[in-house]
Amino acid sequence: MLKRYLFSFLLVAALHISSYAQYYKGTVTDEAGKPLSGVHIYIPGSYGRGTVTSNDGTFQIEAQPYQTLNFQYIGKKNYPLQLKEKDTTNICVVMQTEITRLDEITIRKKVIIKEYVENVYEDDRNIFQMVAENPEYPGGTDSLKSYLNHSLKYPEQAFINGEEGQVWVQFTINSKGKVYEPQIKRSVSPALDTEALRLVQEMPAWKPGKNRGKGVDCLFILPINFCIHKDYQQILIEE
Repeated sequence: MLKRYLFSFLLVAALHISSYAQYYKGTVTDEAGKPLSGVHIYIPGSYGRGTVTSNDGTFQIEAQPYQTLNFQYIGKKNYPLQLKEKDTTNICVVMQTEITRLDEITIRKKVIIKEYVENVYEDDRNIFQMVAENPEYPGGTDSLKSYLNHSLKYPEQAFINGEEGQVWVQFTINSKGKVYEPQIKRSVSPALDTEALRLVQEMPAWKPGKNRGKGVDCLFILPINFCIHKDYQQILIEE
């Protein structure tokens, strides 16, 4: 009798454990349905338990129902997925593109404004008082700022018209580090938009982003501030 109870207990325990330790299988793709290889998949707090997707984007991992799988891939938004007890196969994960916003760059051009003022007695005078390697511009952010400041050609007509403001340019650094598909996401004026696009299009190649040693495309937004620095100079009118 004791052996029977012991056998029953072990059988129930084994069934209980097997119901909570099972293999989950699925596929990871991007928004266009292209399989993503090398996606990091792990269980938070599991002390290193995890896996990566194969070349066709498929994965298999041992986990318990209701645990959370985290999916990480450079250039994509992190994707947490809570597992279910029955849905163990044909899991489909679609990772969305992550847009990285760079520090804004301010570009100034100086204009001298002369003000003519009348001579007054001294007593009446006023006193005026931005597991993986992210893409990187060659030399870093400071070099990017230097490139933009030295390469800028403030459009003459825009300068004369007093046009200034912040232009947002969205672009992709591809797996080779090249800039492509720049487009305006926030416009100020046709002249300033065109100059902002030119600055991005003529950038040198970046150090590309990598995931497990493989180059990947990454999306960026660069805010460029066009600012006219007004330098007021007073010219005394002699009586």
